[in-house]
Amino acid sequence: MDVSLQQTSDEVGSVVEGYLAGFHTGDVNKLQQSFHPSCQLLALDSEGAVTTLSRDSWLAVVAGRQSPQSMGYIRKHEILAIDIANSKMASVKLKFTAPGRRFTDFLLLLKSAEGWRIISKSYTFESHEG
Repeated sequence: MDVSLQQTSDEVGSVVEGYLAGFHTGDVNKLQQSFHPSCQLLALDSEGAVTTLSRDSWLAVVAGRQSPQSMGYIRKHEILAIDIANSKMASVKLKFTAPGRRFTDFLLLLKSAEGWRIISKSYTFESHEG
């Protein structure tokens, strides 16, 4: 891997780490740094319909809940793929667990004047014990 590609991969990884750490600890400021203000989060509801949340609506949910860390939950995640399309666009596929749920995320990141940010998060989750 050439140096610029490795640097880009490291920068994207840092944004994803900020997201995972912020989600686990409930640190909304860390999440704001990882997600672009215009980011949309897309998922399926229990009826199979697509739901959409704005970044700020999602951050309000995170701020209003007890964090996994405060519940004594150990953070578990796996980055399955990082695809660097070019110097301005990347995607990440990951899995992580939170109390009672196992998530699969597909993240799309763009590098703007503010740096790398998640601009879209599509995810599914399933219930699990542990």
